[in-house]
Amino acid sequence: MLKKVDKKLTAGIALALMTGILPTTVFANPGAMDKAAEVAAESAAAKPFADLPADHWAYDAVKQLADDGVVIGYEDGLFKGDRKATRYEVAQVVARAMANESRANEADRALIHHLAVEFANELDNLGVRVSNLENKMDNVKWNGQLRYDAQNRDETNQRDSAMELRLNPTAQVNDHFKVVGQVTASVDEDDSDMKVHLDKAYAEADYAKMPLNVKLGQVAFTDDSGLLFDEDYDAFRGGKVTFGNELKVTAGGGRWEGRNVLGGKVDKDGTAHDVVSQKLANDADYQFVGAQYDNGTVFGGAAYHHLKSEDLANKNEAYNRANKEGETDLWTVNAGVRVNSDVTLRGAYAKNEKATVGDESKSVELAYKGANADKNSWGLTAAYKNLGANTTFSPSGFGVEKLAGEGVKGYQLGASYTPWQNVKIEGSYFNGKNVKADGTTKDYDSVEGRVVFSF
Repeated sequence: MLKKVDKKLTAGIALALMTGILPTTVFANPGAMDKAAEVAAESAAAKPFADLPADHWAYDAVKQLADDGVVIGYEDGLFKGDRKATRYEVAQVVARAMANESRANEADRALIHHLAVEFANELDNLGVRVSNLENKMDNVKWNGQLRYDAQNRDETNQRDSAMELRLNPTAQVNDHFKVVGQVTASVDEDDSDMKVHLDKAYAEADYAKMPLNVKLGQVAFTDDSGLLFDEDYDAFRGGKVTFGNELKVTAGGGRWEGRNVLGGKVDKDGTAHDVVSQKLANDADYQFVGAQYDNGTVFGGAAYHHLKSEDLANKNEAYNRANKEGETDLWTVNAGVRVNSDVTLRGAYAKNEKATVGDESKSVELAYKGANADKNSWGLTAAYKNLGANTTFSPSGFGVEKLAGEGVKGYQLGASYTPWQNVKIEGSYFNGKNVKADGTTKDYDSVEGRVVFSF
């Protein structure tokens, strides 16, 4: 006779599958299963299966299964262990094990998960969803992108290219909490050394019924205007809280290293050259509050951002983004309408209250469809943009924002297409003016392309 099995589901489920244990009741939900299992366990403890003698080699294990509520048996009180089980019947055993999954150890839960995947269709017919269990078992999920960017500025015939690999892990802690990260490794033609950076790393609590969302750690900015910050890469260390459904109110704060602040050399006449993404030597204190409304057809909102770092102040007006104390106050408003499922019109405005030049940014954009990961999806955009260098100094978006130096204004056309699943091609052309610190302008145009492989 086998030794008595401890109260584990692993041995119980394995034995159930080997000996053809057949439950008698189909349960509609885990709550009902738990209750029925308790009743069955009491019954089994008082009255063992009549067709399973005490000297049977499997008696102790089967009795343990019955005590745990995994095995109920037939209505006539028989175990019928010599009968072959159908997949549907075995699925009922797996469903009951899923209902008791919280009592299982790590090995038990792994086996329950594999069985749940194997019998997913049968469980679905029983009304038992596997998704919640999968979230608990395969709680770490990875996705990412491989990107290649190429840029050309006709004014200076300057060409740039870069390759980057972005990895995005998400770990589901429980029903409400998860941990999210983003790691980027990049190489560009000006520097062959690979740079690896942790863009984001935060814990997120989401209570949809309230509705409340809280993020703590290295968190992405909230910029509904799309004019201020690079939400793809730049993040601040701190936290933010969002409350609401159609009308969302968001507030937060922390410290910002300013890794994507645009800067460069400035000639005596105020002309900016060699514009690159820089990092603040002294992190900025950061606070913000905003509200955004979206009912699916119309959307809009406003926000206030406050930054303080001595590196934001500059003696040269071209990059003087703050007062002498290093304080910057940024206001944004945005609004738009989804004309139909394909067409969206949006506009945005931002103002830097502390800058003396380049203190405003504005944009109007018309978008038709848009490429996503699906094969043959595509989209077109047309926009007018006027970007002040001391307002849009850490920009988001694809196109001229990445190339803006002292300031630019003009028209931008964009296109995107997915020729194969998860392979997207984007292109952007900008034609307009470079705005100098003294207000004079110079012709400026640029072309940018990007290929994205998503996984």
